[in-house]
Amino acid sequence: MPGTPQDRRYVIFAGPEQPGGPSRYIAEDGKAVTNNLRQAANFLTHGEAAEFAKQKNITLNDVRYIGLVDFTRRRRGDTL
Repeated sequence: MPGTPQDRRYVIFAGPEQPGGPSRYIAEDGKAVTNNLRQAANFLTHGEAAEFAKQKNITLNDVRYIGLVDFTRRRRGDTL
């Protein structure tokens, strides 16, 4: 992925990643779901994201999972 490590963040996807459209993420409060990256809970490490999921009782599975996102690139349907 392009950019510096600070531009790449781990987020918790709330559904399958949508390469051609808006993806859905767990919001900063750990409860809401958003397609806005600025409202998504984001972390520098996978471990931080996993700990957040544990603290917020978010079950990680095939639907809700931790993934890496580039915050420098605007993706169609996602608002930065």
